[in-house]
Amino acid sequence: YEQALHALDEGVELATQLGSTEQTMSLLALAGNILVLSGDNDAARARHEEALRLAQRLSLQSAIAFIRNGMGLCARRQGDYHLARAHHEHALSVYRRGPLPLGAALTYAWLGYTAELEGDADQAEANHIESLTIARKIGDPRAVALPLEGLGGVAVLRGDYQRCATLLGAATALRASVDAPLPPGERVDVDRAAGAAHAHIDNSAFDLAFDEGAAMTLDAACIYATTLTPT
Repeated sequence: YEQALHALDEGVELATQLGSTEQTMSLLALAGNILVLSGDNDAARARHEEALRLAQRLSLQSAIAFIRNGMGLCARRQGDYHLARAHHEHALSVYRRGPLPLGAALTYAWLGYTAELEGDADQAEANHIESLTIARKIGDPRAVALPLEGLGGVAVLRGDYQRCATLLGAATALRASVDAPLPPGERVDVDRAAGAAHAHIDNSAFDLAFDEGAAMTLDAACIYATTLTPT
């Protein structure tokens, strides 16, 4: 992340010198996301705010949505769930107006994580299932894995720790199928769910449920995930 940030900051400087406002905006937004992953939320917010100012000046709606989602992730990492939800809802309003299904799928998942952290299992589940429905149509295993992981967090809220392990197993296998495991900076939500499950069931029970999920096909995992659990 440090090397990536250094390269992006150099890019911002060069793009600014060349007068390329759109490129400057894009690089600032990417730098903001890297800073969220590395834990420097104050610096992330500053990059995102500058990127948003430029995107608004250029009236680039898809860029505004991307940046708003980055700001939402930053706010969620800082525990400001109300602000996180506002940013993600703004992004979603953009994605709903255009042919940007992947953006909508990701945003629904992030709204699901926000609701989970607020303790609202029903809303979190609804958002993650909406994300999963869109992701399944896209067919990207990574896009499918994200809401599966989110539904693992919902299972924890409902006290169904084996279901959590099964969903995490399915998501992990899907990511492995395209050689794209979650890097450490993006494991916060998954590790939170797995840690809670481990705290309530023994390792053998967790591993058995996890392996059952890992053995599922993409379609089987989606069917399992969308079989609503009792409230």
